[in-house]
Amino acid sequence: MQLSVMSDGGLLTEWQTKQVTDEELANKVRQVEQGMRADFALNNERVLCFRGRLFVPSNEELQ
Repeated sequence: MQLSVMSDGGLLTEWQTKQVTDEELANKVRQVEQGMRADFALNNERVLCFRGRLFVPSNEELQ
């Protein structure tokens, strides 16, 4: 079963915000954009994925 993240302003917005404000996540996003990380990718909503699955940041609120 594959889950899809909907743009409802909730979890998707949280993820996108963390990717910008969290230094480690922002670095991973930059590496993906520069083609330096084959194991990570950005999906259509520009959410970081690891090996085809949503990458959940180390954040208690999101886990």
